[in-house]
Amino acid sequence: MVTMKKLIMFILITAIAFGQCADFVKVAEDRLLPPYPNYFGAAGEYVHAADCYYAKGEISNSIYYYKQGADDYVLAAEQLVKGGDQYQRAKSYELAADAYLKANFDSKAVEFYSKAEVEYRNNGYFLESEIVQKKISALTKTNDGALLGLIGLISLIALFFSFLALIFIITTNEEMKEKFAKIKTQKKTEPGIVRRSSEQFKSPVKREEPVVRERISSAREKAVQKLRQKYMPK
Repeated sequence: MVTMKKLIMFILITAIAFGQCADFVKVAEDRLLPPYPNYFGAAGEYVHAADCYYAKGEISNSIYYYKQGADDYVLAAEQLVKGGDQYQRAKSYELAADAYLKANFDSKAVEFYSKAEVEYRNNGYFLESEIVQKKISALTKTNDGALLGLIGLISLIALFFSFLALIFIITTNEEMKEKFAKIKTQKKTEPGIVRRSSEQFKSPVKREEPVVRERISSAREKAVQKLRQKYMPK
C-alpha cells in the first residue's frame, strides 16, 4: 500500500516536472465549456497548473491559477443542489481554502475552512470536521503570533524614538537647561539639618552685678593723709 502511494506521488511529480503547464490550463478551460460546465474538475486542473508553474519558479502564474482554482471550487460548492451531496459541498469548500492559502489569501482561506467545517459537522462527518478545525487553528495562531510580534516591535520603536525626542528637547531647550541647573544648584546648597539639644533653648540665668561699697578710712589713715598733703611740694 505504501509502495503504491509512493508510485502515485512519483508519477504526479514527474508529470508536473516534465509536463507543460499550459496543458493543465487547456484541460480546465475545456471542462468549463457549456452546456454543463464542470467547476469541480476545472478547479482541480487549475491547481495542477499552479503546482506546475510553482515548480518552474513562475510564482506570479502559480498564484494566479491557485486563485482561479479556488474560485471554481467555491462555484462547485454553490452549484450543488440543497440537500444533495453535502460531503462534496464541504470538500469543495475545503479544497477552495487550500488553494486560497497557497495563493497567500489567508483571510479567504479561514473563511472557507470555516464553511467546510460547518458542513462536515452538520452532516455527521466529525473526523473531517476535526481535521479542518486543526487547519483553522494553525492558521489563526500563526497570524495572531505574527500580529503580536509586529505590535511589540512597533511599541519598542515608538518607545525608543520617544526617548530620543526627550533627550533632544532637554539638550536644545535653553529654558529647560536653566531649570535643571537651578534644581541641581538648590540641591547642592541646601543646608543640612542641625541637631540641637534642649539645653540650648533655655533662657540664660540673670546674674546680679556686685555692689561696690565705699571703704571707711580709719583715724590713723586720715592722719597720714593730712601729713602727705601738708608736706607735698607745691
